[in-house]
Amino acid sequence: MKDTQWNMKPNKAKAVMLAKRQLEFNQLMLPFYDTGNQKPMNTFLRSCLDEKVINIMKE
Repeated sequence: MKDTQWNMKPNKAKAVMLAKRQLEFNQLMLPFYDTGNQKPMNTFLRSCLDEKVINIMKE
């Protein structure tokens, strides 16, 4: 039971982080729809990537 509780904490933290970044995502998407300027949204999305995932993709 303790293992399950421990494993849930990181997932809960990720969910909170995603919720916090949701506002930032929404604020960047609205201008993107209007202007088509991809740079701010691209920068944001890249900042969301885990470095481990980036290294795997480079292999």
